[in-house]
Amino acid sequence: MNQLLRLPSFLSCRCLHTKRLKRSPPKYFDDQMQIPTKMELYEVKQAEWTAPEDVADLFWRRIVYNSAILSMRRIFREEYEASPTGFNAIQIKKEANEELDRLIEENEKRNKDLADARFK
Repeated sequence: MNQLLRLPSFLSCRCLHTKRLKRSPPKYFDDQMQIPTKMELYEVKQAEWTAPEDVADLFWRRIVYNSAILSMRRIFREEYEASPTGFNAIQIKKEANEELDRLIEENEKRNKDLADARFK
């Protein structure tokens, strides 16, 4: 009778619990828990057909671009917090149009001065 009720070895309760259904926690190694300043954020992989100078230049451009984006966000946040009413889309568009008109006038004046200097 016990033979009939006995489970096969691969279906035993102990085996199901310990090996088949149990999820193990992730293993942490020493190199995963580093100080952020000592971590390498970018892994530079150089293809065979590229020169090392090009890879270094592209890597430098990426760092500069990322820092420029961060500083633009910081400046935008500071300007937003400094304005008393926040940003008004109509006012921003009006100021942008006025600045564009002013720059066009300055450019036309400069072109006219250069044209007068050429004729003299």
